[in-house]
Amino acid sequence: MGKMNLICGSIMDRPFSSEGSTDYPNDKDMEQKKEMVNHPDHYNQGEIECIDAMISAYGKDAVMAFCKCSAFKYQWRMGHKDDESQEIGKIEWYLNKYKELKNAKL
Repeated sequence: MGKMNLICGSIMDRPFSSEGSTDYPNDKDMEQKKEMVNHPDHYNQGEIECIDAMISAYGKDAVMAFCKCSAFKYQWRMGHKDDESQEIGKIEWYLNKYKELKNAKL
């Protein structure tokens, strides 16, 4: 299956329960996935996020390279580790962070 099919998917790809209804994630599941992408607890210790500490320690250019590599990594492993929607969220997060840093006057 190609990467585009993995990313786009269709309703036919959704699992079905024994009752025959589709097994869509509920709001709580979606919120947990969002937090695993945007601000996971394991990257928020104290008052500064890990990515911000990385910028302070290594500089904007190094973190921009890290963001591009991280987005690549999540594309590479798509469908082999975490839920695909979570992986897509991580790809988007790292690409957005890259763009934010590229446009930032640090």
